[in-house]
Amino acid sequence: MLNRPRRGRAPLVAVGLLAVVAVAVPIAAGWANRPLSSTAPGPSSTEPIVGGVPSEAIPSPTARITHPPAEAALRVAVVPVTQFRTPWTNTTRDEVLAVLAGTSERYAALELVAGDADEILYQLGTTRPADTTRLVEAADGAALAADLAAHRDRLAFLRADEVTPGIHALSWNGLALFGGGRVASLEDWPLAILEMPVVAARRPATEMAYDPDAAWTLVAGGDILLDRGVAQTVKINGKGVDFPFDGGTADITDHTCCSSFGWEIPRTQRTGDAGAVRDVIKGADLAMANFENPAPNRFRWH
Repeated sequence: MLNRPRRGRAPLVAVGLLAVVAVAVPIAAGWANRPLSSTAPGPSSTEPIVGGVPSEAIPSPTARITHPPAEAALRVAVVPVTQFRTPWTNTTRDEVLAVLAGTSERYAALELVAGDADEILYQLGTTRPADTTRLVEAADGAALAADLAAHRDRLAFLRADEVTPGIHALSWNGLALFGGGRVASLEDWPLAILEMPVVAARRPATEMAYDPDAAWTLVAGGDILLDRGVAQTVKINGKGVDFPFDGGTADITDHTCCSSFGWEIPRTQRTGDAGAVRDVIKGADLAMANFENPAPNRFRWH
């Protein structure tokens, strides 16, 4: 899915006819420069931790960062991101704490832009880990994106207007900032850092800040081939033409050798979420796919 500006008006691993890729591009100015009426409430250190993270391994919250008068602070949206090809679609504060504690099964380290690191950690209710290898700092958003391209095992947080098509944006506690199921407004997005105007003025001017209400979503898929295995499944096995669109999520369990091209072939196991392919297509403002075979009115079997 590709977000682009629109006039007028997430990724999910899906099994079916379409291979869908989700990316996003920042657009339209607005909420990023909205003054806060009050500072965000202090983070809680008593939230339950998932995945067996021992309490003594969890970094304790820092002392509250002292901001100048709240009415002068700017609220800047941040979004969790990973390498473009990772299959994960969502993350939580519990997972961030597990990464910093070294107990995450998905990520080996958390990466942040150095200038935003302490404020992001504070807003997440934690601080720098004792094991310095668990926190990586990048000079800026471009450097962070380059690092993610080389490290599939890193979770990162980035300002929303710095998210590019080469980065995989995740949802946060089930809420998405990009894609067909995104929140309607940044007022509904819970992740943000505070920044003073004098600090913001020193940053390079951004042409447009991301606004989910001023975006449109493109889903591109393909190749669609309705012969061979698809025809066998739909017609001979009697699954029907709705079957490919009822595809849901799946796990890759292992690989077997080999295809006619000599490639390893993945073995998969369905994990539910039937209809996910249909939902991705219907949730887009524009959906298109490459139809990779002829469809004559009078076909002839060869």
